Amino acid sequence: MKHSNKRISNLFILTILSLLIFSCGASRQFKTATTLGTIQAYEKFIEDYPKSSKAPIAAVRLKSLYENREWESAKRINSSSAYQNFLSAYPNSLKKNEAKRLLEKAEQEEKILAEWNKVQNTNTIDEYERFLIQYPGSKYSSIARNAINGFIDKAWREANNKNSVEGYQNFLKTHPNSSYTQQANREINKIKDTNAWRIASSKNSISAFEDYLIQFPSGLFSTDARTKIKIIEEEKYILPAWNRALSQNTYQGYMSFYRLYPNSSYASQAKYKAESFENTDWYKARNQNTIAAYNNFISKYPSSDRAEEAKKNIIDLEVENIFRGEHGYLPPMNKISSYGYGQSKPTTNTIEIYNDTAYELTVWYSGSTSKKIILNPRRNTTFTLPNGPYKVAASVKASNVTKYAGNENLTGGSYESKFYIESRYGF
Repeated sequence: MKHSNKRISNLFILTILSLLIFSCGASRQFKTATTLGTIQAYEKFIEDYPKSSKAPIAAVRLKSLYENREWESAKRINSSSAYQNFLSAYPNSLKKNEAKRLLEKAEQEEKILAEWNKVQNTNTIDEYERFLIQYPGSKYSSIARNAINGFIDKAWREANNKNSVEGYQNFLKTHPNSSYTQQANREINKIKDTNAWRIASSKNSISAFEDYLIQFPSGLFSTDARTKIKIIEEEKYILPAWNRALSQNTYQGYMSFYRLYPNSSYASQAKYKAESFENTDWYKARNQNTIAAYNNFISKYPSSDRAEEAKKNIIDLEVENIFRGEHGYLPPMNKISSYGYGQSKPTTNTIEIYNDTAYELTVWYSGSTSKKIILNPRRNTTFTLPNGPYKVAASVKASNVTKYAGNENLTGGSYESKFYIESRYGF
């Protein structure tokens, strides 16, 4: 009996030792699994120590690791089926709300992809445009726009190759808002412009060219049209007038033509011929240097730039004639004002003359500027002359009154002169 009890006691001790060894091994492996934190480590722990007190804890952690692995896999695959499988496996996961959001996004992207594949298979501009309207911000939008631009570019090249009004109009009808719209309209207008010009040119009439200008006032050939009208008008209306001027071959004829047709192609020629007459007569008058010659020039060319010079020459000649003939001495004018000290010297002179006679009075001033004044009886007048030496002459309209002449040197200021008749025989 004593021997049997001893064996039982030894077996009990052995069992206790085995349990102690088992407990120490489970604790070490659980600690290792906890440190590694991997599915493999926790699976190995549960496999080796399924009855350990740590096994339930390991099972919970392993379940969480499985869930994380499935979540990362779903996100990596990023498809609606992957997110649906995750939600089915883990309906109560803390990530279920994010999974639902990503599921909705994936379904939308898969729908867009399906539509995009359909569009690419159809490969028409209408389908690309429909896709852009439906999904304007998708990642395929730029590709769709490039495809549309490709169709438009191709259609534009075809329209250019046809180069017809109909071809460009068809392009505009199909693609009314393309980047080629303005250019297409310009090309249409250019073709219409050119066709209208061909018609006008074939008719070659004033009315035809005027019709062209009504349609295209700033057209490609508007300048040519106006030139053509001018040429036809000249041939029809102006050329006969020019021929008449040539046959007359007079200053008046050429100037009359020039005034009537100043913009004609013959205008410069008419002006040149008229000026030739004027130049010839002017040189003739200068060579003769007589009052009659200058008066003749003025009567023929009253609007000439030389008319004033001719009038001055006449005054100078009239004064010279008086000085050469019998004449009385004309006393200097009375200077009534001058410039004061410190004032600048005036360059002009104010002259007042008074006709204190019963006759018409004529007074001549011949100098750098020549002037002729005719004054009625008992009248006065005022005028100005520049500084300088002058020959002065005076006469009245009476045969028995002597003419008078003298010299003046005007130095700036105001002068006055009174003309009267002095008689020795009671007049």
